[in-house]
Amino acid sequence: MWTAKRFPFSSVHAVSFVLAAALAACGGSDTAPGSASMSNKSAAQVQAVVGTITMPGKRADYKIERVAGSVQLTHNVTAVVTRVGANSRVRFDDFTYAMDVDGNAGMAYRMYKAAFARTPDVRGLSYWIQVMDNGSSLNAIAQDFIKSSEYRQVYGINPSDTDVVSRYYRNVLGREGEPAGIQYWVGVLRNRQASLADVLAGFSESPENQEGVQALIGNGVAYREPGVNYIAVADAGPARTGVVGSAITLDGSNSLGRNENLGYSWTVTERPAGSSAPLLNANTAFPTITPDREGMYRLSLQIDDGATRSTATTYVSIAPPPLGFVPTDARYSRGLEKVITISTNPNALSIVDPFASSVRSVPLPAPVKNFSLSPNGKLAIVLYESVASLVDLESATLVKSFATGGKHTDAFLTDTGIAYFIGQTGGQWVTPSIVYFNARTGEDISKPVTGSFAFFYGTQYGIYAGLKNKVFLMSQGLSPADLNFFTIDPATNNVIDSGDSPYHGDYSMSTPLYLSETQDLLFTSTGNIFNTSNLRYAGALTLGSGESIVSLSNSFAKDETVVLAAKNDWYQSATTLPSRYQIFNSPLFFPGGSAELPVIEGKQTYGLKIWHSAAGRRVVLVQQGSATPQAAGIKYFVMGL
Repeated sequence: MWTAKRFPFSSVHAVSFVLAAALAACGGSDTAPGSASMSNKSAAQVQAVVGTITMPGKRADYKIERVAGSVQLTHNVTAVVTRVGANSRVRFDDFTYAMDVDGNAGMAYRMYKAAFARTPDVRGLSYWIQVMDNGSSLNAIAQDFIKSSEYRQVYGINPSDTDVVSRYYRNVLGREGEPAGIQYWVGVLRNRQASLADVLAGFSESPENQEGVQALIGNGVAYREPGVNYIAVADAGPARTGVVGSAITLDGSNSLGRNENLGYSWTVTERPAGSSAPLLNANTAFPTITPDREGMYRLSLQIDDGATRSTATTYVSIAPPPLGFVPTDARYSRGLEKVITISTNPNALSIVDPFASSVRSVPLPAPVKNFSLSPNGKLAIVLYESVASLVDLESATLVKSFATGGKHTDAFLTDTGIAYFIGQTGGQWVTPSIVYFNARTGEDISKPVTGSFAFFYGTQYGIYAGLKNKVFLMSQGLSPADLNFFTIDPATNNVIDSGDSPYHGDYSMSTPLYLSETQDLLFTSTGNIFNTSNLRYAGALTLGSGESIVSLSNSFAKDETVVLAAKNDWYQSATTLPSRYQIFNSPLFFPGGSAELPVIEGKQTYGLKIWHSAAGRRVVLVQQGSATPQAAGIKYFVMGL
């Protein structure tokens, strides 16, 4: 017996009412409570349409609202109000709008969402509305969907019942189905209690699917009636993304006219400076352009059906070519407006222009442990195992390599080329705690560091605040975690002071560390913020559960802080990179929303690093193809946003 009590979850329970009725129509003896109305939906047309009303002008000329059981049409210019029945069909110059969103038009629309998780095209939707208006049941339509070529493309030639049910869950609920729920529906199919079409119809008319599309069709479903002379409506297709040098094909095939004999005319109306990329096959529905410059291309489509014309616009956003190497770490030079990356196989430092797509590389003698830039961004200190190199970024040359005398874990560099090294791989308490060299000559110019913090523990990472003449650092593996610092005398280059925060376990803190542009604030990867003057707590950024900051940039000019926060699964030792970056409004760091990282060639990118240029423009290093760091087969892009 099939009753509502057998369903283990509310979401599946909701779907059951529809399918139970469908089973009754197929010869089943039981129906779930309250399913009678759903039974009518599954068997045939729901409600008779109360006439077709013709209105002058286009749909966009009117504001449509549902008021007191009717539909109110208000002309945007004349303010004349017309009321029609709640289930009417209203014919405009460009489309007919079906107001019966609980009837045939709504059911046809929802079927696309349940089966394919997409917005229906007007031609296809118009066909199925007509079929249902002529008396076909929802189950019959579902059967035709299952036989379609698109269904085979989405689900495969011979999908398993589990694959199909799991896809229905994702399409309708926007998430994976509960294991018990999937098992239940798979059992229904395997035991022949319902056909595949019955289950699709049930998911299509579930309360979840109805609620999911309500905002899209609440004020009517746009379609075209056969035999009506509508005006032409151009559709230039969705905005697209790509990379320099890769061909992009546009799609105007969803444009509509009085017949299918449309004339097409595409033009490039806006392009990046210096671009001369030609538009090929510009008199067809599918022209092609191979972008030759990074930036935005604006394209216009005009169609002509012999009686009327229509114009539409689309955009193509072009990213630079992918990097030809795997960046293992990166910094931003505001002094040069370049992204500085480190890579292996071969070992190299690369200087990437995010705005001109140029790359210069400096070969390195060994795998890199860490590196940092001078405050002015014109020099880099690259740390290997017991050896370091000074690199001149302006000329892209390696100036000097020298031994550091220890297995240091981090390095910092002044504008004058003095390099400071801290930490020790595999050790515990480090003495001397800090050593420093003239990186241009390789001369050790260290002086003993005295005081209670003359030594630090083991592996250490930090950040150099050049405006404050301080290095802030944390030892790894100590509990409770603490912030330390040492101070540099800019006149002598000597370390003259060191200390720690007043907190010992009071606040969560971990590396990497980040600085505000003015260097008055120090951010930890947990989101907690401290004053650099005294390391006292100054607030926190709001992060999601299990998130930690993998990159942060603060712009004083834009009064904002942008953050990439990754999701960490400590039990699985897995990190999931974000597809969006978060925005916080200074100076109190209130959440200011988030923004999606670029989609390139139809694939989502995920954030590795984010910075502000000197002018305040956001710059990112992203990977495409996976949210897992350094996964196989992914591409990397450096680009301005």
